[in-house]
Amino acid sequence: MFVRSPPEGGTALVTAYLARDPSGPALALSIRRLDRPTDAPGTTPAEVPITTVPLATPVVAVRPQEEVGLEILLHIRGRGDVYFFEPGWAGRVGAGSWVEAFAILPQHALAASAIEYKGLSASGVETGWLPSGSRCGTSGRSTPLLGFAVRQKAGIAGARFDCKYSGYFQSGVISGPVRNGAPCLSTVANDPLEGLQLRIIDRSAGR
Repeated sequence: MFVRSPPEGGTALVTAYLARDPSGPALALSIRRLDRPTDAPGTTPAEVPITTVPLATPVVAVRPQEEVGLEILLHIRGRGDVYFFEPGWAGRVGAGSWVEAFAILPQHALAASAIEYKGLSASGVETGWLPSGSRCGTSGRSTPLLGFAVRQKAGIAGARFDCKYSGYFQSGVISGPVRNGAPCLSTVANDPLEGLQLRIIDRSAGR
């Protein structure tokens, strides 16, 4: 493209159409003066300066944060131990089929060592924080859980894992999502837990 400018300069409007691929090189416009001033005989022509104007800032592609794969074991009234592998709800297999105990097994070595959880039973017992793979609750006593919580262990440097979870209760109430150690309980008193949904996000994966 050639542009003729008056001696005092002027303004040019340039429209740039950016590439669809955000990871491509940034678009820039290089401006070079073509008419050089007359050089004295026997001298080397002066270099004509080039001005480069960026038309877009390079876009740094950000990797999405990674969701940790999970295996969840529920001990369900009338059914015994049931494993859930797919994302979504674990439990919710039928009215009155409450959860008596659960265990969370992250399919990620660092998450497995960093995550802990606890539960509250209908007998009023609140467990301590238990490491991944531990059974939380009771089995075969017909004592449902009324709530639970999941978090990254205290004392680990940096909040790498974000735990987000919801509970489904016998009354039909869905509580949550809550996150990172907050208790997940029904708004109805003594409401047995019948299902849970958990997502653990590795924050470091998107950096």
